[in-house]
Amino acid sequence: MLATGDWQEQYIEIVEREIEQAVKNNIPRIIVSNESIFGLYAAFEPVFNRVKDKADLAYIVVVRNFIELAFSSYMQWFVKDKTLAGPLLSFGEWLALERDGLPWIHEELGLWLSSTYFKSKNLISLDKTCDLLEEFCSLADIQPTIKGGESKRMNQKDDQLTFLLRTVYQSMQTGKSPPERFEDGVLRAIQRLSTRAPVSVQIPSDIAPRGDDLAILVEACNLRAKLFNEVLTKFNLDKHFMHESSLLDIAVPAAMHACSIEEDKLKVLNALAIAMLAIESQQQRISELESQIFRSKCVPG
Repeated sequence: MLATGDWQEQYIEIVEREIEQAVKNNIPRIIVSNESIFGLYAAFEPVFNRVKDKADLAYIVVVRNFIELAFSSYMQWFVKDKTLAGPLLSFGEWLALERDGLPWIHEELGLWLSSTYFKSKNLISLDKTCDLLEEFCSLADIQPTIKGGESKRMNQKDDQLTFLLRTVYQSMQTGKSPPERFEDGVLRAIQRLSTRAPVSVQIPSDIAPRGDDLAILVEACNLRAKLFNEVLTKFNLDKHFMHESSLLDIAVPAAMHACSIEEDKLKVLNALAIAMLAIESQQQRISELESQIFRSKCVPG
């Protein structure tokens, strides 16, 4: 019998309670969506073992080309959400730190594919699918109900100018800087105002990957793709989910290329100027309101 720890027992209790409620309310399926579970198969195996007789278990794994994943990870966690204190890292600097940390998923994938707890096992290629939501719902046999009749993408990719602006803004932050700080302050101010004014800020060095950066990336990602495909072959699965790449195949995100275009840098400066003026104006208004409140409290009667 598989041993369980405190958190696993708690998780089992939650899952069993949800299954009981689903049966009671005639709910045909429960969906647990958490990408961290993929790399924790061994830790969750006691959970699967305990609940397999109470429900038909199935999983849907979404996989992505390693090179596309690397670009996305850099832009998401080191520019959009600046998770490291200090100067903003270029792609090459990030790759030098993270190359060994790029995901090795072939071993985890092998564990999931060889598992006996699941009656349905599904893989989706994010690079191949036309609509991830539609494909997921089809495999899960569900009909999503969307409030208002329209779906809304969360965590949308920046367009070129927004990414440039975000890059300049994040390069000015000495500590960690979450995306909301930029979006709720600077970007919102830019969207509201139409004035223009000069401002002097330091443009970060070109963050786009250089040729040698791409060569390192291809080597690291192709090794991972090779091991991934070996696992698929072992289980007689189609290898179209992951392909090995050459330097000619790589499509660097357009937003990253734009960081070397002088005209766009000038647009960034103008946009930053608008934001800075808006922030200064708001600070002045707040100070004036605070002074008025203070004076009103000091007036007798």
